[in-house]
Amino acid sequence: PFIDPSAYWNIWYRADSSENFGDWSNPDWEALMDQIDVELDPTKRYDLVREAADIMELDPPLIEHFYNRTLAAWGANVKGFTGKKGALVHNLARFDTVWFDPLPSN
Repeated sequence: PFIDPSAYWNIWYRADSSENFGDWSNPDWEALMDQIDVELDPTKRYDLVREAADIMELDPPLIEHFYNRTLAAWGANVKGFTGKKGALVHNLARFDTVWFDPLPSN
């Protein structure tokens, strides 16, 4: 599945974002992001994202020198957790919808 990165990219890499700690800016990438943010056709959107990713490959906004490994696991009594299908990292969910059923007694 295609996991759309535009929310993440807008927060971390837009030139005017308060989270753009490296002060990265690329006018061509910004123009593509403007298009990505309004494109509704999934195929066209994917192609635009691919173009933007290519720009970031040649002009990286940052160089990560570490990577945080995460492992999500939970018991059968955890209910209401609906992670994003296809998300490998940062599989965030709405925890206000999560509850615990009592464990069966032995």
